[in-house]
Amino acid sequence: LSSPYPAPVRAVASRSCGHTGGADDSSAAGAAAAEIAAREELEEVTRKLRLAEEEARRRDEERQAEVHAREEEARRQARERAAAESQLEQVRLSLEEATVREAEARRRDEERAAETKAREEEQARRQAQER
Repeated sequence: LSSPYPAPVRAVASRSCGHTGGADDSSAAGAAAAEIAAREELEEVTRKLRLAEEEARRRDEERQAEVHAREEEARRQARERAAAESQLEQVRLSLEEATVREAEARRRDEERAAETKAREEEQARRQAQER
């Protein structure tokens, strides 16, 4: 018998129906029936394998999508953190500049107050001398 199936499949099919290699018609019919059964079983196993491969591929795609989403979220958070740090640095610099300006203004006010006091004391001395 010529068969499109490999020898191990034919052997299993032949043994499962008691075929021992004889040439009588009942053995040939049994072998053909066993070969059909083996082909159906092979098709079922192939179908299950294909389904398992598809499921594995689907799960892998889901995992990849989750990894991509986590990576994108991490990048988004890093951008937000960098923006917040930049904003914080700007606020810190503004506060530092305001503190410096306030100190300078206070120093100028103290200088003016000292000058005014010195003028008033000098004027008071002159008036005291004129009297």
